[in-house]
Amino acid sequence: MGISGCTYLFNYFNYWIDLFKYFEIVHACTLVFRLWLSGAINIYQTKALSMKQQILSLEDLITYLSSLHPLSLPEVIKDRLRKIVKVKTIKKREHLLSAGEVCRHIYFIKRGILRCYFYNENDEEVTGWIFGEKKTVVGVMSFYTQEPGFEYIHALKDTEVFYIAYEELFAIYLEYPEFCFVALLLTIEYLMFWFLKLCNLRRLDAQQRFDQIMNSDEGALFNLVPLKYLASYINVRPETLSRLRSNS
Repeated sequence: MGISGCTYLFNYFNYWIDLFKYFEIVHACTLVFRLWLSGAINIYQTKALSMKQQILSLEDLITYLSSLHPLSLPEVIKDRLRKIVKVKTIKKREHLLSAGEVCRHIYFIKRGILRCYFYNENDEEVTGWIFGEKKTVVGVMSFYTQEPGFEYIHALKDTEVFYIAYEELFAIYLEYPEFCFVALLLTIEYLMFWFLKLCNLRRLDAQQRFDQIMNSDEGALFNLVPLKYLASYINVRPETLSRLRSNS
């Protein structure tokens, strides 16, 4: 057999090895999903949403993430997190991510407020989301594809975030499947947010959307946000927002 034939066999066997690894991961994730799904939302609601203590340090963050796991995170995972989680400060009006860039990190807000926006076909800013403390932040499409995105993320006030690099995050998923439990709950939070936002844009009128936001747990946060951003967030003109505020 020639060199080209050996190379072909080598690549062929590597392909199947990689494929088996892939299905092993899929199988593990499927088991995780089946074991976890029935209790995930209840655990998330009782532990994540009801958690009121501040997160002021890396140890506070690790404690928070560990509380999302039904058996608490093993020490080996906590030690790994201590090594890979970094801290960054973003000044008011500074951008964490701009269109055309690749989102290479996932963030968790320690303090401050971040806003995501993009431009529509009329070159107008559209606010995608506004998040405060204890929220996970990421340019979704760009982060998970590792390709340039169209989103901007900037700080509405001086903000401090914890962050993990894309490569480090997926390495810990592969090495420690237990951490997928935590990732699942944080993903559920994100999915619930976007599902409600999409549905509310279609099922509620402008006044109802405004009242729903201001009466939610995030109402205090939106009182700190410039009105033009809040108007864009609920998809109304600034003058309409003034009327909605006066009617509430």
